[in-house]
Amino acid sequence: MTGKTAKLFLFLLGSLGTAGGVAAPPGPNILPNPDMEVVDASGFPSRWKHYAKDRDVASAPDSDAASGRRFIRLVRDSKREAFCRSDLFNLRPGRYRISLRMRGAGKAAVTLSVYHPVRILPVTAVQLADRWQTIAGEVNVPPGVSQASLGISCSRTVDFDAAEVRLIGALQNAAERPRPAVSGPAKTKYRLTTPKLTVEFADMEHGAAVTGIVNADSRRFINFPTGYGLWSIRLKRTQIDRRLPKITAIACDPEMDDSAGSIGRDGEMADDIVIDSVQAAGLGAKFAAEPAADRIVFRWRDIRVGDESGALDVTVTAAVTPEGGIRFDGGFVNRSTRRTVFYFNAPQIDGMGKIHGDGEEDFLATPHYLGRLIRNPASGQLFRSERHFRSNNSGHSMHFDALYSRGEGLLFAVWDPRQVSKRWDLGSSRRHGFSWSCVHLPDNMKCPPPQRWTVPYPVELQAFSGDWYDAAQIYREWAVKQDWCSRGTMTRRAAGDIPKWFLDVTMWLHVSVNDLLNGKKAECDRYFRDFRDHKIAIWLTHWGVDNMRYDFPNPDRFPLTDNDVRALKMIGEAGFPVSGYIQLTAWTRSMPSFKANPGAEANLLRNFYGQILSWGGTGFRRDSMLAYPGQLWTGVLTSFTDRMVRSGFQVAYLDSGNHGGTHLNFTPECTGSCGGGSAYVDGNRKLIQTIRESGRRINPDFCVTTESFWEGNLHCLDAVLCVNSPSAYLEGDRVTAIPLAPAVYNDYALLFATHYGRGDLTGRAQGLIAKTAQALLWGIMPGWELPHAMYKFSDPERVKRTSKQRMEAFDAGRKFFVYGRMLRPPVIKNQIPTLTIPWGIGWSKNVYEVKSPAVIASAFRAPDGAVGIVLYNLDEREHAVAVTPDDRECPMEKRQFAAVYPAGHSVRREGNVLHLQLPAQCPVILEGR
Repeated sequence: MTGKTAKLFLFLLGSLGTAGGVAAPPGPNILPNPDMEVVDASGFPSRWKHYAKDRDVASAPDSDAASGRRFIRLVRDSKREAFCRSDLFNLRPGRYRISLRMRGAGKAAVTLSVYHPVRILPVTAVQLADRWQTIAGEVNVPPGVSQASLGISCSRTVDFDAAEVRLIGALQNAAERPRPAVSGPAKTKYRLTTPKLTVEFADMEHGAAVTGIVNADSRRFINFPTGYGLWSIRLKRTQIDRRLPKITAIACDPEMDDSAGSIGRDGEMADDIVIDSVQAAGLGAKFAAEPAADRIVFRWRDIRVGDESGALDVTVTAAVTPEGGIRFDGGFVNRSTRRTVFYFNAPQIDGMGKIHGDGEEDFLATPHYLGRLIRNPASGQLFRSERHFRSNNSGHSMHFDALYSRGEGLLFAVWDPRQVSKRWDLGSSRRHGFSWSCVHLPDNMKCPPPQRWTVPYPVELQAFSGDWYDAAQIYREWAVKQDWCSRGTMTRRAAGDIPKWFLDVTMWLHVSVNDLLNGKKAECDRYFRDFRDHKIAIWLTHWGVDNMRYDFPNPDRFPLTDNDVRALKMIGEAGFPVSGYIQLTAWTRSMPSFKANPGAEANLLRNFYGQILSWGGTGFRRDSMLAYPGQLWTGVLTSFTDRMVRSGFQVAYLDSGNHGGTHLNFTPECTGSCGGGSAYVDGNRKLIQTIRESGRRINPDFCVTTESFWEGNLHCLDAVLCVNSPSAYLEGDRVTAIPLAPAVYNDYALLFATHYGRGDLTGRAQGLIAKTAQALLWGIMPGWELPHAMYKFSDPERVKRTSKQRMEAFDAGRKFFVYGRMLRPPVIKNQIPTLTIPWGIGWSKNVYEVKSPAVIASAFRAPDGAVGIVLYNLDEREHAVAVTPDDRECPMEKRQFAAVYPAGHSVRREGNVLHLQLPAQCPVILEGR
């Protein structure tokens, strides 16, 4: 068989014996066309797809057709693995057994891709034999999943047939923690009261569950039956009795759990024990509460863990704070010789919602990427499922959440100046309402028993008046005093910490080497002509030894190709600063830098059971491992970023530095730690700092950026690339985007670039205009502009006009957007229509439907004291607007307002209200002095 790429053939064979037959597990086979007997018009099995690469074709020769039995043959005939998958089929969360008959040569891997969010669950990997045999594996399909696809890949050749996907049991590691059954409802026995807040607790038999939260106006936040105790603990077996694959794939998703989903990916989580404080009485616990005027100490001793009696002690303390909140601290002693504490959830609070009736006026503000506002979080939907958010990345980019209704709110804050690794459980149940818990991660998960640990930071509940903005200001008062704001505001950083050229950029252009030199050169040249009056910087993608992909290989991209040299020379002569991509976390095993370092294998990141973590997927991703950010990887990667600086790159775009994962420390060869904790996060931060410092010794104007907002790295970076935020989950007016991070950090952090996809370019480019307008109002420096998208995929004149206006507005309002502090959004007094906007998802044609007022607005205070009101009309029609800033932050009496963009635009004042006419799809900036 010949050809340059993988080819797929269907053979029709007679009956064959099966080695090692396995009895069918319970549940019907839910896989479509599992025996490949149904064929489509081409003669290929229906509901199966060959993952075509380049010129691959599927054919069906009939040389073995006499027997009448069909199977699929997959042949690798290129450097990349061959891959085949089933069509999507429906399934529900649970535990599944997957089996196939297989034979062949080389290695084959079976995976289950589940949706949504997308993740790949490895089923099994085998060395093939030339006889038929049944191979099988089991996977847990997590909550929120409704569809899946079975995939098969091979390194040489594989025949497969008789595929089965069968449900064998309920999900054993569901995201929602068990709600223990107790006799009768939990009743309040203990109270802590401050002038602002009262928190009520059940008796110890009911796990000291939080039964009530009441503010100073007697407004109750818990209005559903409660189900959780005050705490829960997940204990994991320290040893498992089966062999796991040496390598397991991560799923890069900010709501997955540890090691980006690999804990539990191979089934080991099914044997975890979860103990809620409600269960403690039935597990032999001795318990007591020690109430005092300003605190209550709750103690549980000698809790049985599995068949180990008296193995666990837990303490949780609730105490009054000077600010009028209630603070929680806690810890445990685990004497089990077989299990370690992996998660410690405390406090657990559920039953929240219906604060003013039916819940439709309840809102949850959560720092998902730059911020999301969720209407009625107790409705049973929370981003479509329960969420287990990771800290130290964009899934939960700051350490607070806020629940409020009609101006009465509850702040959930974690005051952690060290940014220790942790999690947040945010749940939604029609029966039990909204639930919130801080999930603490011990740093001694693999230490010999006894395991003793105390939470090293407090969790606090505070009552507040207002909305998400007021909650953000409470958090800001603490946050700007922390180490990640130690370099000061943008005004102070502009004195030399961040190079002036970066602060002066108007637009970041997204182009590849080939775009500039060949494929899209005409569009690029046209763009440079159209926008020659603005300061443009370039993200140059697809550079280095293999410029077919922007993100591979890593980090060995040198020597530069002739085209790279030409492109960099052309960019330099034009005076454009240029940013180059490199992965901060991935080390490609086949690369020279890996092979040249004997310690490379020991410096790969591992999960709890010692499995190496890879980026997963097919092809190149299987070759990309996650490197531990220790001394070796720091030296390797820094040597490459230094070469980037010497080659003419002014910026190293360090991908995955923030959003790529908060991995725990199970790589003791690198740190000497005994598991868990924040060594990976701390090492990642030091790695970024080292790259920045080393590059600046070569070029003092060198900068580093990384993808997605997270507060803990702000002092290590020159800017934060926030292109993922607009693509994060939205849904009509139930889940909407809010500038939660800019409201806390706009004057301390430079945010830049918004990503738009094909779905945003459909029709009249309404999604593109809305996304980029939102970015402008949030103080985000414009980018990534795609010249080929502007001129080819959309209404080019409309996109050109709106892009020009956005760039001009950013220049006119730079002192607000780059250097200013975000204020409370101004109030639009008159009626404005609501638009339904097709909001693109990634680089695809898929869209959400997002509801937005036709006119959106924001406000800033510049360092010189001037107040800026920014308005953007998203509609294709003009609108008359009456707007006023918030009196608490911007009293109108002594200020005169005039338009700075468009310069001289007419504005009329009547008392405290400004009246103006907004042009269609155009921004307007008013300055008040």
